[in-house]
Amino acid sequence: MALISKVNRQAALSDPEAEFERAADVVECAGLTRGEKLSALRQWQSAVQRRLESADEGMVEHIPGTLTRDAELLSEIGRCIAEVEEAFVVGR
Repeated sequence: MALISKVNRQAALSDPEAEFERAADVVECAGLTRGEKLSALRQWQSAVQRRLESADEGMVEHIPGTLTRDAELLSEIGRCIAEVEEAFVVGR
């Protein structure tokens, strides 16, 4: 079921992590088009990947458990991207 809510589209597209609690919230947001959902999810995915890469390279100090949460989040975002893409292909 799609959530009907007011969403700041600009914030959702530029910093989805600040606008949404979970990646699934992007998928459920009725205020975004399919393309905007994919864009927001890919933006979020890139931000998480950059954090993980920075931690791997020792560029940033990380809080214990953060890497695990980011790895899980990256997986969740990937599933959400696939869900949005699949819904388009199937015509849902």
